Amino acid sequence: MSTLSGGQLHCSPIRIKCKRSLNAIAESLKDELYNGNKVPTTGWGSVSDDIEYLKPAAIERPVVGHPDVHAETAHTPRRLKARYYWDAADPAATRWLGDSADKRRTNHLRAVDLVLAEAVEDHEFVGVVTTRNDDELDYVERGLRNTFTRIDASSSVRLDSLDTAIASEFYLWLLHRYDGDQRLSEGLSLEIVRSLSSEDGLSRPTSLKSGADIDRVELAAGVLSAPNRFGPAQFAVQDDALELALELELHQDGSFKIVVSKSVYDGQLRRLPRELKGQRLVDDAVFTILPKVLSAYSSDKSWPNPGYTQLKRRAREVLGPLVSSAGESIPGEVGA
Repeated sequence: MSTLSGGQLHCSPIRIKCKRSLNAIAESLKDELYNGNKVPTTGWGSVSDDIEYLKPAAIERPVVGHPDVHAETAHTPRRLKARYYWDAADPAATRWLGDSADKRRTNHLRAVDLVLAEAVEDHEFVGVVTTRNDDELDYVERGLRNTFTRIDASSSVRLDSLDTAIASEFYLWLLHRYDGDQRLSEGLSLEIVRSLSSEDGLSRPTSLKSGADIDRVELAAGVLSAPNRFGPAQFAVQDDALELALELELHQDGSFKIVVSKSVYDGQLRRLPRELKGQRLVDDAVFTILPKVLSAYSSDKSWPNPGYTQLKRRAREVLGPLVSSAGESIPGEVGA
């Protein structure tokens, strides 16, 4: 479980179709606020609510604030921000305390945040929910579907949209740009690829957590070994306009984790408190930086040719001395 206000920032993409406006959705969520006097229950609140109530040992329930719509800025569209709460049953506590125990003691309060903005298509909204946990995603998806069905009977909620998937080739491109031209677009540069995972055709994983540099033998071999699948990768980019060095781990399904401790703003935003920094980081990642990075990938006319050829050549340069001394063939070479 993660929220914008504290802890790690895990995010999964979401797409919602609904015929109501962003403001109308926010007003409808205010009619379904979480009520801590009716445990167990579900409901909505504000992303600014006190997260102390979400600690495992917490018994009391919060008096929640209201979901609200944040104004458009120079870099982000209008966004609805809301916190979804639910009481998760604790079977062990129920066995220990009995069925007649205070439900606040046999149910743990859980929450994730929703950030939603209008998409290009009419009546469509895109954004994220702050979790990558499968059990939480299942619960949240059911809750969101129930809520939006009450708002608009024809609405739909998708947490597994194919248009958010990240191709394996993207991670190779990222490695290629890190090894060469790190300027991805105007005002956006790739600072580091800190780690990269891959999986071979037999589903055997390899993880390079101490640096994804093509000079590493394991990575060079992976580049030349088909049909390796790459991802996730942890990398950092610098956005000059945002005055932000953002580090995140991007997964193949489009979900990601922001590494808050390594993500730094310059200028006046450097001293943002954690509860505000999290909101700003997610806004900037979702609506500015990730779209820029993916656009740089899709519009790069040097990829896959000659970029991929150059990357394989670099990998062969790394492996050449090693395999030659052993009398073996380089993976991917004719006769290998």
